[in-house]
Amino acid sequence: MKKVAIIFFILTIFSLSIIAQQSTKELDAELQKIAERGNLPGIGVAIVSKDEILFQKGYGYADIKNKKPYTKNTIQNIGSVSKTFIGIALMKAVEQGKIGLDDKVNDILPFKIINPHFPKAEIRVRHLATQTSTITDGDNYEKAYVFEKKIDSKGYPEEYAKVIDSYNSNKEIPLADFIKNITTENGKWYSKDNFLKTTPGAKYEYSNLGSAIAAYVLEIKTGETFDDYTRKHILEPLGMKNSGWTTESVDMKNHAVGYLLDMKPIPNYSLITYADGGFRTNIVDLSKYLMEVIKGLNGEGKILSKDSYQEMVSKQSKLIDTEYSIFWGYRRSGFIGHTGGDPGTTTILDFDPKTNRGVMVFTNYLIDSKDSQRQFIETYQTLVKYMKSLKNQD
Repeated sequence: MKKVAIIFFILTIFSLSIIAQQSTKELDAELQKIAERGNLPGIGVAIVSKDEILFQKGYGYADIKNKKPYTKNTIQNIGSVSKTFIGIALMKAVEQGKIGLDDKVNDILPFKIINPHFPKAEIRVRHLATQTSTITDGDNYEKAYVFEKKIDSKGYPEEYAKVIDSYNSNKEIPLADFIKNITTENGKWYSKDNFLKTTPGAKYEYSNLGSAIAAYVLEIKTGETFDDYTRKHILEPLGMKNSGWTTESVDMKNHAVGYLLDMKPIPNYSLITYADGGFRTNIVDLSKYLMEVIKGLNGEGKILSKDSYQEMVSKQSKLIDTEYSIFWGYRRSGFIGHTGGDPGTTTILDFDPKTNRGVMVFTNYLIDSKDSQRQFIETYQTLVKYMKSLKNQD
């Protein structure tokens, strides 16, 4: 259940024919019909433009047992969509002159990370940001998940049960120690297999650990925790009052229960590498965030300059097999965004820079079957179809 970008259906955005503009009432009815299939516990959706909220709604349950509805105000973990915050934070620190995209990581860290297959090759901040650092996750990345309570692995398939049992033995340790344990030669989880047999920058390999290292590098260069830095420079300016990186920072009364296989509820958990997938928010707050990014690309942003936003979402590598910029993915369709999947969550955040509109879908379930996958995909497709129907309305 390693955190993955759930890109099984997103890397190549399907072609959707342009239709006559629907009413939001018709859209709501269509989404409700999809939600009633019951393969996902709860679903939150939104469509935004550069300047307004076009649609926001919740369907199903935030808590099945207590029949608590999933609403637009329901808070949940959004998985790897969290990485986009590293992108904005990194570009903010670049603007402030605190870091450079081509800075050498080993000139910043208090320890050395060296690819043993190419010991003279330098890993740079840009490599971390574009998932070309050669640092891999490996099985030991799973040690980043720390659950509030132990999970009973009985009733799960063997592959699930093994991971759950490993989660139950995880303990909270400082991020620096976690990174050192995996990436430095004397680390207790170190292996040469934790690195690709390619030079940094030469191959795309999605790495949650590499993303966490980027956040740690930012902490060193800014002198602030990633939590504090993003709260000061992103959450507060955008009025994202119902969002944060810990359970303590959000109102847990509005938090969804996360579910795994066959709607089994799981306890809340934290991530040692929290910047790579531990952000908790709701549809309302993340809509503000997405609108800011769209505004920013049009020179109207609060957080970054237009040039910084454009740099963040521009292709950074000459590699033809990567569709990743500075912690944002770009699609062959022209859409830009990110996906997320973790225990108890699957999410997507996407926008079209040509029309200045975007969509998002949350569910409090880690997709694990064709039926749950199909329901999530069709929810996303329905939103995109509606968004595209508005193409000529501005």
